[in-house]
Amino acid sequence: MLEVTKNTDVYTADDRHVGSVDRIVLDPVTQQLTHVVVRKGIFFPEDKLIHFEDISTATPERINLRQGVDAAQLDPFVEHHFVTVDETDLPEGDLVYDPGFVSAWYGPIGVAPPMHRDALLSVSERNIPDRLLALEAGSPVLSSDHEVVGHLERVLATDDGRPTHLVIEDDGLSLDRRAMPIGWVGEITEEGIALGVTAHMVEAVVPLGPDE
Repeated sequence: MLEVTKNTDVYTADDRHVGSVDRIVLDPVTQQLTHVVVRKGIFFPEDKLIHFEDISTATPERINLRQGVDAAQLDPFVEHHFVTVDETDLPEGDLVYDPGFVSAWYGPIGVAPPMHRDALLSVSERNIPDRLLALEAGSPVLSSDHEVVGHLERVLATDDGRPTHLVIEDDGLSLDRRAMPIGWVGEITEEGIALGVTAHMVEAVVPLGPDE
């Protein structure tokens, strides 16, 4: 059983700390976990993707990568690149600059640099298929009667990445944590998780103990 939890530290097989979990990527159709997103920090200048099959063990305290996984070779979660855009295709008033041209031309103070007809536009794209969802830790969980019953704390999954339960944390003073069977999930979007059961049914689930 694997447990993928928000802010869990991630380590390589040789015990190097590479970051902490920021998002969980899953396929909303198959409800299969596909990746985790590791938050950028000192080791990474940008958020990185870890394929689920590259995870050896996962507990609430620590995620270990498999032997041979090179943290330096992980794909970025968001890929940045430039595309050429014909200014005649842009809405009037939009300003698009070619960074290479601007950096090489300064001109008098107060004078805007000239524009190329074919300018460069910076584009950022997620490095995952469009059908996949990057679910942020702490995402709201709603009951079928449209009440927020808590926020996602962690996902329990089999070794091959199939979720069995979602653990949610109550917003109340008690901060109770409850495990929701994956069969109770009605819909998952990047805005949150919609359950197919009422808030009363969620409250009837026995809270987890402090060490569970």
